[in-house]
Amino acid sequence: MFIIALLSLFASSAVEALDTDPILEPYVEYSPERKDMIRKNAGEEVDAQNGPLPSVFYSNPSNVEGALCRYTWTVFKDNVAIFSRDDENLSYTFMESGSYTILIQARIEKDDQVYNWPEDYGGEGNVFQITITESRLEFPNAFSPNGDGTNDYLQAKGTAPTTSSGDNGPRGIVDFEAVVFNRWGQKIYSWTDCYTYEAGWDGTFGGKTVKDGVYFLRVKAKGADGVEYNIKKAINVLTGYHENEDGANP
Repeated sequence: MFIIALLSLFASSAVEALDTDPILEPYVEYSPERKDMIRKNAGEEVDAQNGPLPSVFYSNPSNVEGALCRYTWTVFKDNVAIFSRDDENLSYTFMESGSYTILIQARIEKDDQVYNWPEDYGGEGNVFQITITESRLEFPNAFSPNGDGTNDYLQAKGTAPTTSSGDNGPRGIVDFEAVVFNRWGQKIYSWTDCYTYEAGWDGTFGGKTVKDGVYFLRVKAKGADGVEYNIKKAINVLTGYHENEDGANP
């Protein structure tokens, strides 16, 4: 409600802008993990993202040569203002989960005139909204390292190319370490990347595929939202299992 009330202040009557009047066309460039940089203009929908999310918000002014400009960025999290900055552009990395609203305002003095943006331009085009999702990390109870191309690696659920891949994979994980032990407590394998499928355990030890049976997984990880994961579970190795036999997933 607070942000809605704040935005209503920008609904004052607009003056018709001339081609030589200063104007802002703000946009944001953000870099989702393991994806290409994405650009969005103010007001355009941004899909929910995982943290950390490095972002740069650009005021993108035009016709401001010789003008005195002051920019104000205000960042809200869950409708509460968390900080303001007086910079032409704003660099910020979103870490915690939540709903963010980013507002930009500008006061431009040019040729003895004062322009307040966006109030003098219709009161629109200065709002960005970004949602940072909660972190997630889960592991299966079994996998089948038999070279059939499915579930050949012990990895976090949803890490391609498993059959469960999709939007249910790990997200927002900034620190990660996993270790596999055999029943005698001997370390078999460890890895530090929960997003790359082949970084997981391929079911081998000493160059040979291990025997079917129960092994033990220990995972310590941390999400960008501050959640700490301490996973300890038994993992069944099933080399004789082939998914194409019944379509089930171990």
